[in-house]
Amino acid sequence: DLGVEIPMETLPLAQETILNAALSRGLPVIVATQVLESMQFNPTPTRAELTDISTAIRQGASALMLSGETATGQYPALAVATMAKVAQQVDTHPLLGMVP
Repeated sequence: DLGVEIPMETLPLAQETILNAALSRGLPVIVATQVLESMQFNPTPTRAELTDISTAIRQGASALMLSGETATGQYPALAVATMAKVAQQVDTHPLLGMVP
């Protein structure tokens, strides 16, 4: 888990750097771990989690993966539906290609 390997303040830029490096080599990139962590115990995600999903998609992630949210969480189906809704919205937004 990248979040425990590096200082937390460097995580967003490290994720983007790793994503870009892998994608430039034609490698798939999966963003996982704590994507919708709050949904293990709450039916509603945080705004930060929703933004993280959007950011990963806009950065070109090949896939996003839920783990604890669906393995042991109280709202597994809702977590999957929430991720799907956010991903669909980001994927179909007309400005997707224009956002840096």
